[in-house]
Amino acid sequence: MCASCTAELVEVGRISDRELPGALPERMAFVSRRADGLFVTVHAEANQILLFRSDGTIARRFGQPGDGPGEFRRIRRVLIGPENSLIVSDWGTGRLTYLDSALNVVRMMPTTILPSLALPEGRLLMAEHIMTPDRMGFPLHTVAASGEVERSFGSDTPEYAPNARLATTRLAAASPDGSIWSVPPGRYLLEHWDPVTATRLDSFELHEPEITPIEQWPTDGSRPPPGVIESIWTDSQGLLYLLLRVADPAWTSPPDPDAEIMYTPESYDATYDWIVHVLDPATHVVVARLRHGTALWGRPGSDLLTSLVTDGESGTVEFKVFEVRFDLPRR
Repeated sequence: MCASCTAELVEVGRISDRELPGALPERMAFVSRRADGLFVTVHAEANQILLFRSDGTIARRFGQPGDGPGEFRRIRRVLIGPENSLIVSDWGTGRLTYLDSALNVVRMMPTTILPSLALPEGRLLMAEHIMTPDRMGFPLHTVAASGEVERSFGSDTPEYAPNARLATTRLAAASPDGSIWSVPPGRYLLEHWDPVTATRLDSFELHEPEITPIEQWPTDGSRPPPGVIESIWTDSQGLLYLLLRVADPAWTSPPDPDAEIMYTPESYDATYDWIVHVLDPATHVVVARLRHGTALWGRPGSDLLTSLVTDGESGTVEFKVFEVRFDLPRR
């Protein structure tokens, strides 16, 4: 690790449901940022897109329940496309809705895929298993603008087991040059791919004490929870950032380890810590890291993290929005 390199969480804004009570989920929120600086998230009822200014006020809202244009049933993801456009993946209606920067419906496309990233030339990347004989076992897929799956890749040998998702699925991030980095949630194995040719460009595994390779979540609640990777993203310089969820150093076994745990924000924070790694893919070295004691929520496709404000106004749900800033030492 670079001894003089530093990484820090910098608050770049907030989102709040003060203007629209009930608009935000009470525990976690995933946020992306358009090039115009607006934060994009999904209404707690999953039928509306919300765009926030950095001061927490709502700049735009779009959508309503239904099956027509601009209507949604169960939004799963919103991807940022070129020129502040949005791609809305709605499982309730089984389609993708493409919106321009002014939130006008450009087109709708029936689909069964759940895209993870927007790629150049209107293509998409799906980091999910496709349950067909010719695709099953490959964790990554490129999808043409028409909705047709072009290539399936991400593994030398097709591998899938419903009880081994932490090993057989992938989190993925796009580099500035259009290439793809992937990592399984339960193993610190990074792979670099050319999505056009499905060629692997690099592969390496880091041996970090916080991440012991696992295939599925353990059922033994008497031991500290294992570490897993929650998100991955890149910056304009091509550096990799990974969000890890690990056991809190002060973790203690619950009175009844076999009982189902009903987490509160406080008990969740007492169970886990969150670690951000900044990794130089050229040298395969983690050059900086930071640890955070309260929950950080992030999802591939975004370089932003959110954290619930627990001491805010009563009856209001509010999240801090962070970015990770990394500074190289000055020469």
